[in-house]
Amino acid sequence: MRMLNILVADEEDEELDKQREEEARAAYEEEQARLKLREEMEAKQVAEANMKEIKVDAGFDPTQPAGGAGMDAATAAGLGLGGAAGADNAAAAAAKPPGMPGPAKKEDVVFDITTDQIQDIIMESPVPVLLDARCLCRLVRSL
Repeated sequence: MRMLNILVADEEDEELDKQREEEARAAYEEEQARLKLREEMEAKQVAEANMKEIKVDAGFDPTQPAGGAGMDAATAAGLGLGGAAGADNAAAAAAKPPGMPGPAKKEDVVFDITTDQIQDIIMESPVPVLLDARCLCRLVRSL
């Protein structure tokens, strides 16, 4: 009987040792996770501290095209950004920087097409194709 009690006590000791090892391993893994999290937080704080500050002018309007703020009317008209009301194409052409193409003629850029041609024009065009909403509505109705 005494031998049986010793064997049972040895098994209990082994189970207790295994349990303690598992607890120690879990505590070690938890501590490692905390260290990693702490290092990540410190790295984030350093990165935030090193971020550069971006200053924006008080008159900046993000809805306007780049370079639109602070331009004179002639430059804005030359770039097609608007300008003085009623400015004609000749005044806009005179204000353009050298090397810029002149305004396009309507007949060179506006085309009338049929529903049979629409796929070829849109899908195979090397440049973007802009469709007039009224024409697009008529096109959809005709299909």
